Amino acid sequence: MDNHAHWLIQVQGKHGLSVVMQKILLSFGRYFRKNNSYVGHFWQGRFKSVAITTDKAMIEELKYVHENPLKAKIVNHLEDYVYSSAYKYLNDKNDIVDGVLALTRYGDTSAGSCELIKG
Repeated sequence: MDNHAHWLIQVQGKHGLSVVMQKILLSFGRYFRKNNSYVGHFWQGRFKSVAITTDKAMIEELKYVHENPLKAKIVNHLEDYVYSSAYKYLNDKNDIVDGVLALTRYGDTSAGSCELIKG
Protein backbone atom coordinates (compact mmCIF):
# COMPACT_ATOMS: atom_id res chain seq x y z
CA MET A 1 0.00 0.00 0.00
CA ASP A 2 1.38 3.41 -0.82
CA ASN A 3 0.03 5.28 2.19
CA HIS A 4 -0.39 2.73 4.99
CA ALA A 5 0.61 -0.73 6.17
CA HIS A 6 -1.27 -3.68 7.63
CA TRP A 7 0.40 -5.89 10.22
CA LEU A 8 -0.94 -8.83 12.18
CA ILE A 9 1.15 -9.02 15.31
CA GLN A 10 0.86 -11.56 18.09
CA VAL A 11 2.07 -10.09 21.37
CA GLN A 12 3.12 -12.29 24.27
CA GLY A 13 4.66 -11.72 27.64
CA LYS A 14 5.00 -8.54 29.61
CA HIS A 15 5.31 -6.19 26.62
CA GLY A 16 1.99 -4.99 25.30
CA LEU A 17 1.22 -3.99 21.76
CA SER A 18 1.91 -0.30 22.45
CA VAL A 19 5.48 -1.06 23.55
CA VAL A 20 6.11 -3.30 20.53
CA MET A 21 4.66 -0.76 18.10
CA GLN A 22 6.64 2.09 19.67
CA LYS A 23 9.88 0.18 19.09
CA ILE A 24 8.97 -0.75 15.50
CA LEU A 25 7.76 2.73 14.53
CA LEU A 26 10.65 4.60 16.13
CA SER A 27 13.33 2.32 14.73
CA PHE A 28 11.86 2.27 11.21
CA GLY A 29 11.31 6.03 11.22
CA ARG A 30 14.95 6.53 12.26
CA TYR A 31 16.14 4.09 9.57
CA PHE A 32 14.07 5.75 6.84
CA ARG A 33 15.17 9.28 7.75
CA LYS A 34 18.83 8.28 7.85
CA ASN A 35 18.80 6.41 4.53
CA ASN A 36 16.68 8.93 2.64
CA SER A 37 17.92 12.26 4.02
CA TYR A 38 14.39 12.83 5.28
CA VAL A 39 13.55 15.35 8.01
CA GLY A 40 10.39 15.23 10.08
CA HIS A 41 7.82 12.64 11.07
CA PHE A 42 7.58 9.51 8.97
CA TRP A 43 4.37 8.14 10.47
CA GLN A 44 1.14 10.11 10.64
CA GLY A 45 -0.96 9.64 13.73
CA ARG A 46 -1.27 6.74 16.12
CA PHE A 47 -1.60 3.16 14.94
CA LYS A 48 -4.99 1.47 15.04
CA SER A 49 -5.45 -1.92 16.63
CA VAL A 50 -8.15 -4.56 16.88
CA ALA A 51 -8.06 -7.52 19.25
CA ILE A 52 -8.53 -10.79 17.39
CA THR A 53 -10.10 -13.29 19.75
CA THR A 54 -11.39 -16.11 17.53
CA ASP A 55 -10.03 -18.28 14.74
CA LYS A 56 -12.80 -17.00 12.46
CA ALA A 57 -11.76 -13.39 13.09
CA MET A 58 -8.11 -14.29 12.42
CA ILE A 59 -9.00 -15.87 9.08
CA GLU A 60 -11.03 -12.79 8.10
CA GLU A 61 -8.18 -10.45 9.03
CA LEU A 62 -5.57 -12.55 7.20
CA LYS A 63 -7.72 -12.54 4.06
CA TYR A 64 -8.37 -8.80 4.35
CA VAL A 65 -4.69 -7.95 4.75
CA HIS A 66 -3.57 -10.20 1.90
CA GLU A 67 -6.34 -9.20 -0.51
CA ASN A 68 -5.95 -5.45 0.10
CA PRO A 69 -3.47 -4.87 -2.79
CA LEU A 70 -5.90 -6.63 -5.16
CA LYS A 71 -8.83 -4.52 -4.03
CA ALA A 72 -6.70 -1.39 -4.39
CA LYS A 73 -5.84 -2.54 -7.96
CA ILE A 74 -2.13 -2.33 -7.27
CA VAL A 75 -1.57 -5.86 -8.62
CA ASN A 76 -3.58 -8.48 -10.51
CA HIS A 77 -2.29 -11.45 -8.49
CA LEU A 78 -1.47 -11.73 -4.79
CA GLU A 79 1.87 -13.31 -5.63
CA ASP A 80 2.94 -10.10 -7.41
CA TYR A 81 2.77 -7.70 -4.45
CA VAL A 82 6.32 -7.98 -3.11
CA TYR A 83 5.57 -5.99 0.07
CA SER A 84 3.09 -8.57 1.35
CA SER A 85 3.63 -11.67 3.40
CA ALA A 86 1.48 -13.42 0.76
CA TYR A 87 4.37 -12.89 -1.65
CA LYS A 88 6.78 -14.36 0.87
CA TYR A 89 4.54 -17.32 1.69
CA LEU A 90 4.11 -18.20 -1.98
CA ASN A 91 7.48 -17.27 -3.51
CA ASP A 92 10.28 -16.99 -0.96
CA LYS A 93 10.08 -19.59 1.81
CA ASN A 94 13.47 -18.67 3.34
CA ASP A 95 12.88 -15.04 4.20
CA ILE A 96 12.34 -13.10 7.41
CA VAL A 97 8.57 -13.62 7.22
CA ASP A 98 7.58 -16.81 9.01
CA GLY A 99 4.13 -17.86 7.87
CA VAL A 100 4.16 -21.19 9.64
CA LEU A 101 1.63 -20.11 12.28
CA ALA A 102 -0.86 -18.74 9.78
CA LEU A 103 -0.35 -21.46 7.21
CA THR A 104 -0.45 -24.46 9.51
CA ARG A 105 -3.34 -23.14 11.56
CA TYR A 106 -5.43 -21.64 8.78
CA GLY A 107 -4.20 -22.91 5.42
CA ASP A 108 -2.24 -25.32 3.28
CA THR A 109 1.53 -25.47 3.74
CA SER A 110 2.34 -27.39 0.56
CA ALA A 111 4.91 -25.74 -1.73
CA GLY A 112 3.49 -22.85 -3.72
CA SER A 113 -0.02 -23.35 -2.38
CA CYS A 114 -1.96 -21.62 0.33
CA GLU A 115 -5.73 -21.80 0.23
CA LEU A 116 -5.98 -19.07 2.83
CA ILE A 117 -4.18 -16.61 0.59
CA LYS A 118 -5.31 -17.79 -2.84
CA GLY A 119 -8.90 -18.50 -1.75
